Amino acid sequence: MDTVNATATHRLKQFPSINTWLKLGRVSNLPTVWANVLVGIALASSATVSVTSSFVLLTLFGISLAYIAGMFLNDVFDAEFDKQHRNDRPIAQGDIRIQTVATVAVILLMACVASIGFATQLAGQSVVQALCALLALLGCIVLYNASHKNNPLSPVIMGACRALVYVTAALVANVVLSLDVLMVAGILWLYVIGLTYTAKQEHLNELRSLWPVVVSCAPIAWGVYTSLEQPMVMIPLVLLMASVMFAAIKLIHRSPGDVPKAVISLIAAMALVDAMVLFAFGFPALALMAMGCWVLTLAAQRWVSGT
Repeated sequence: MDTVNATATHRLKQFPSINTWLKLGRVSNLPTVWANVLVGIALASSATVSVTSSFVLLTLFGISLAYIAGMFLNDVFDAEFDKQHRNDRPIAQGDIRIQTVATVAVILLMACVASIGFATQLAGQSVVQALCALLALLGCIVLYNASHKNNPLSPVIMGACRALVYVTAALVANVVLSLDVLMVAGILWLYVIGLTYTAKQEHLNELRSLWPVVVSCAPIAWGVYTSLEQPMVMIPLVLLMASVMFAAIKLIHRSPGDVPKAVISLIAAMALVDAMVLFAFGFPALALMAMGCWVLTLAAQRWVSGT
């Protein structure tokens, strides 16, 4: 019987299910990445830049690969930790071999570089500039995953990852990096710092400080100010405020499972930050798409865990 079980386990590792891959990649959060890309491209567009579906889709595809690869690497570097604290993760459960996940992650990173390079070429912009930004993004992804358990500055690095999505997408679309892109990148950077600190405490099912929630309110302050001139910003702003309030209540209450629920709410709400930005800069159709990404993320998290 032991031989049969060992053989079955070996086959499972050799042929992991599609659900295993989806869980490893935390694909339910991908819509928030797509919303980030839409912001970067939209703010970089101008009368002299021809935005085509080809390079937009390639950019979305490439950045999605970077995200999934980052999630794979997260499980690779956290394999020993997960065996003790997150034994529901695929590697810790023995659903897939760590070597397999690491190899696929490297392949995805290479495909990401190729995709972004091709997208930039199609857009007629500087491939060198876009790839430099992308390599900075990938460097932050690897650095975060390799050091986040013992690095007190890891939330800052994760914030940089999301901010660099804006920057990379913008440089795919335009050789000029505008101050608007840098400003909104800074706003999201602050939001993700708070979110990441919260997520780091998930295995404890408690939060030792509420300052991350305060930092996460940076986009709310910007949204309130911006809505004075752009009333449409109020639509995603109200939803963002509700999401942050929901997370704060869960973190204060601290019942079993409340911290993960708070983290999931804050992750999905990144798309609402993007919606505010897009409304503020005069892209209502894209703003509605970003809000759709928020809904899609919340729905997908019921199917595939976002943490």
